[in-house]
Amino acid sequence: FAAVSLDGTNINLAKFRGKVIMIDFWSSWCPPCRSEAPVLSQVYHEYENEPIEFIGIAIWDREEDIRRFVDEFKLPYPNVVDSKGRLVIDYGVSGIPEKFFIDRSGILVKRFVGPMGPGKLRSILDEMLAAEGREGVGAS
Repeated sequence: FAAVSLDGTNINLAKFRGKVIMIDFWSSWCPPCRSEAPVLSQVYHEYENEPIEFIGIAIWDREEDIRRFVDEFKLPYPNVVDSKGRLVIDYGVSGIPEKFFIDRSGILVKRFVGPMGPGKLRSILDEMLAAEGREGVGAS
């Protein structure tokens, strides 16, 4: 997909080829999304020196509420607004929060519905990095 982030940056998945990508579908009014936001921010910072990118996609929400949410939780990764619901349909999102994990070749390899704790998120990222021949941050 291609979209424009809240800060005006063009987001194109092809631009992130060679990185592990976690796409998170969320809304500001969603309690599980609110409880999960600090986890995503924390883990993103832990992996900032790895070939990993997070992309947030806000759905079923108002832009001013989305901006307030991003500011409140200091989300350091790009977030886009799916105002027309096109990405929700394309990805077959069934609920929020919902995460999609894409490998460095651009292939969707995992999907997770519901809020995710830091251990589970690290485990998936480390597994994906290991599949690419890297140890990962949480590996021992």
